[in-house]
Amino acid sequence: MREGPLSAQIENYNSISDEVQKVRARAVGAEHEQMLARSDGYMTAWMLYQLTGNEEAETVFLGENAEILTNKNWQDVEKNR
Repeated sequence: MREGPLSAQIENYNSISDEVQKVRARAVGAEHEQMLARSDGYMTAWMLYQLTGNEEAETVFLGENAEILTNKNWQDVEKNR
């Protein structure tokens, strides 16, 4: 049986230690080749948060009210912090 993109994403997410912050999500309706453009805002926020400690970018990913959890353009969101 061939694994689909979601099952592979879940497997990759689970293989990363819970000792580090991790987030997984899929853009609604996006094909693989569309993901780079669709995820640019979140990738920028992730880098701002991780590399500079930007507090505004942090709110996108951290906590019960993280912005990514309520963004209707993203599905299958899981995070460990």
